[in-house]
Amino acid sequence: GSAWESGQPVVTRNVLDEPRFARAAFVRDFGLRGALTVPVPAGAEPVAILSFFDTRPRDVDAALVDVVAQLGPDIASLVRRRRQGLELERQLRITEQRYRTLFDRSPAGIFVATTDGTITHGNLALAKIVGGAVREDVVGRRLSDFLVEPAEWDRLVARLSLGDTLSDLEVPLRRQDGEVRWILANAARIDDESGA
Repeated sequence: GSAWESGQPVVTRNVLDEPRFARAAFVRDFGLRGALTVPVPAGAEPVAILSFFDTRPRDVDAALVDVVAQLGPDIASLVRRRRQGLELERQLRITEQRYRTLFDRSPAGIFVATTDGTITHGNLALAKIVGGAVREDVVGRRLSDFLVEPAEWDRLVARLSLGDTLSDLEVPLRRQDGEVRWILANAARIDDESGA
């Protein structure tokens, strides 16, 4: 508390003799006595407090206090970057959850497939369109398994190599029960790191 309030390093010769030291019982159990407490500055207020302990009572070592205090800005920078990283991770989780909800709950059949037509991700609506009951009925299968003309997939990939998107494609699908249904499809090419 003293280091936080003052914004300055605090040396405590023997923490067991200091009535304001809140964790005296904790340090006693570990045989700790001397303490150097350093605020990590970030503007007007500290972002953290670092405490260093010794097993014997210590008097003020001005050189040590200066060295540790000089580390403060670097440590503050690390703390800020870590907090920014945690915030970025939180924002990414939120974005991912939104995307997943949109993907999973869409009434339109949505899928991601490799260039050979293997469905790597598919939603429940797609499974139902082709006569399945759960998304696992389509994931891992090739889209050409459901096309009335399996070669249509290769033609679609060839057309996508000329541009990034295709819209309003009328494609006949054969459901698992044999019924043929025509769908209106839109496709977009998304290259991954391997170029697939």
